[in-house]
Amino acid sequence: MVKSKIKGFTPEKKVEQEIMAWAMLNGWSLSVFDSKALKINGKMRSNPGIPVGCPDLGGNCPNGFAAYIELKRANGDVICRVSQRNFLMKKIDSNAFACVVDSAEKLERLYSRWVALREISLNEARDSLREALPKKVLIDGKIYSIGD
Repeated sequence: MVKSKIKGFTPEKKVEQEIMAWAMLNGWSLSVFDSKALKINGKMRSNPGIPVGCPDLGGNCPNGFAAYIELKRANGDVICRVSQRNFLMKKIDSNAFACVVDSAEKLERLYSRWVALREISLNEARDSLREALPKKVLIDGKIYSIGD
């Protein structure tokens, strides 16, 4: 991975900017959840205001359903922490739109398919999102493949 020379500007931030611009043009209302560790009482701690596994973006789709989006750098190996995958699965199970993407095009494809499938079958719509989640997860610093 090539590191950016601009502090805080990572390949994932570039994807974030692309998706936020696309979302604004397409009637989405999204917010960035900054889950970076904070210094509390002199010690680094996880941000207490952000639930474990919370994705990078949250808000709602144009149809009013909740949306949760975990961002990954473009053209990278899509791996997420098991806590992130579990968070997204819970949201999918509660009928939200939830996914892991590395581009606005992928987000648009997943969303269009989800909307079309919702018209036919809520279960099929949820299954399409579940199937699109990464098949590799990070647990205690090790990568594991999970079954379909």
